Amino acid sequence: MDTPIECKLPGGEKTWAREMTKLKLSLMTAAGPVNILKPVPCLILDNEDDGFLLGDDVLKALGIDIERQLELLATPSGDDGDDDEEVPEVSAGDHDAEAIRQAVEAMIQRALDEGFPVNKVERLRTIVYAHDVWRLVLGDDPPANVEPMGIRMKTGCRPYKAKARKYAPEYQAFLETFNEMLVKLG
Repeated sequence: MDTPIECKLPGGEKTWAREMTKLKLSLMTAAGPVNILKPVPCLILDNEDDGFLLGDDVLKALGIDIERQLELLATPSGDDGDDDEEVPEVSAGDHDAEAIRQAVEAMIQRALDEGFPVNKVERLRTIVYAHDVWRLVLGDDPPANVEPMGIRMKTGCRPYKAKARKYAPEYQAFLETFNEMLVKLG
């Protein structure tokens, strides 16, 4: 490096980095090893510590936001064992049969508009209306009365590990709201 970089360490101590290298990193986590495919630029610090500090940019690329996790830890969860607080009533889902039928028919029409075969639309309707699972709004309904889906791996296939997924902020907000609704519904 042409110019040394001043670095602030945890605890407020300052040091300098005069050299840089690129390393392929593998992190051991509770879920197993996480391999970072592209070499990560690493600064070599002028101090006696032989530790390895992982920067916020690398953690965020892996989907780990330390600041957000600290916020969640610092925010009181409200579960202090005091059950005097009233739980809001969650209403049952929308059971307006005509509105549900119109929404389902609109989905079938969208499928046709997107190229679904016209000669198979009656079979689609039979499948769609076979079970009473359609709602316009989530509610306190009993579970759907359908056979659970079974997933089996084909003989000889190997499991594949994928990178942590990154979601757009709007989608993350939707998932959080949706999961909160599911928790409220039990």
